[in-house]
Order: sequence, then C-alpha cells, then structure tokens
Amino acid sequence: MFLVDAADLEQLTEARAELSKLLATEELAEVPFLVLGNKIDAEGALSEEEFREAMGLWQTTGMSKVHCMETVRPIEVFMWSVHLSPLVAG
Repeated sequence: MFLVDAADLEQLTEARAELSKLLATEELAEVPFLVLGNKIDAEGALSEEEFREAMGLWQTTGMSKVHCMETVRPIEVFMWSVHLSPLVAG
C-alpha cells in the first residue's frame, strides 16, 4: 500500500519518484500495489484522473476485472479520505 496526500501538490513529484523506485525494485517485482489518494475532501485535492496522471498511473488492473497476464503486476488506485480522531486520555 502506498499512501499519497492528493491535496499536497508540492509533494506529488516526490511521491511519484518514490513510487517509481519501489515499482522498479527487484525484490518487489511480484508484489501487487495499492495506491491510495488520500484527503480527497480537502480544498485543492486532485480528482482521480488528475491524481493518476500526476502519479503516472494511467493503466491499472484491479477494478477493471480484466484477467491480467502473469507478467503484469496488479496495481490499483483508490481515492478516499481518512479522518483520524486524536486519542483522548481518560
């Protein structure tokens, strides 16, 4: 799982470079990837299409339900917002 803040446009270039490194790592060659675009409810957040373009993920495999060849690594993008509440000591 690779989590990216879809509202932090300054960090997208760095996130894309880091994801590219991970995808090119030989030890991870057979590992499926889930890329999560987080904070989609924040002002200025990218749409899914904009996020895919910014991350270089135009073609993914998971939601299409198309059978993948064995040589294709499963990669999928999901857009979401997670809201964590601070722990309250009591």
